[in-house]
Amino acid sequence: MVQECVPESLNLKRTVFAQAEEFVDPQTVLGTNTSSLSVTEIANGCRYRDRVIGVHWISPAYLIPVVEVIRGQDTSDAVVETVRDILRLCDRTPIVCQKELPGFIFNRLQHVLLNEALFLVSEGYVSREDVDDIVRWGMAPRLALWGPMRLNDLVVNKKTTQAAGNYIHRTTGDARFRPARLLDQAVQQGRLGIDCGAGFYDYDLGEKPQILRDRDSRLKRILSFLRDLV
Repeated sequence: MVQECVPESLNLKRTVFAQAEEFVDPQTVLGTNTSSLSVTEIANGCRYRDRVIGVHWISPAYLIPVVEVIRGQDTSDAVVETVRDILRLCDRTPIVCQKELPGFIFNRLQHVLLNEALFLVSEGYVSREDVDDIVRWGMAPRLALWGPMRLNDLVVNKKTTQAAGNYIHRTTGDARFRPARLLDQAVQQGRLGIDCGAGFYDYDLGEKPQILRDRDSRLKRILSFLRDLV
């Protein structure tokens, strides 16, 4: 595999891959480290578009254990599997973006949070210190342990999540807050979270007490660890 890490310029990345194709055989994977450009458009400058794939390392790359793998329109299944195998050999966890979209996965999630934080500060709703602290001590420890979907299962009834989203959407008119179709479907199906034995994930109701004890124990440990760091 050849991995390019040049600046975010479509023409530059196409030039690098065109030069690389002169030196490698047609089976060699061409991985682009772009964090936002279209993998498909980068591949359009290549002779063998099926071997071009996004391989986005998250900074600092030598520490962060996940790597985005982005499928372009022409990327073959074999190339996706090859890259996943290579990353596992590098002790990294591949996160596959099955359908290409602007910003992929990591940056879409990251920019939604950052932009809202900047809006709240710039409009005088909260200080920059307080917005950092509510993320550091309220959101980040829980997300680090479970991610947004399992966390929602473990801490809140989905009817509450849906109602909050509907209220913010209705009062602001901002489409970003409209409940996602997957949330509405979960509510309709009665998959409301761990109390029901099902949410975005499935749970054994007989194990619920132990799951909640483990939840609280793990959260106490990560908060204690973070306090020691600061």
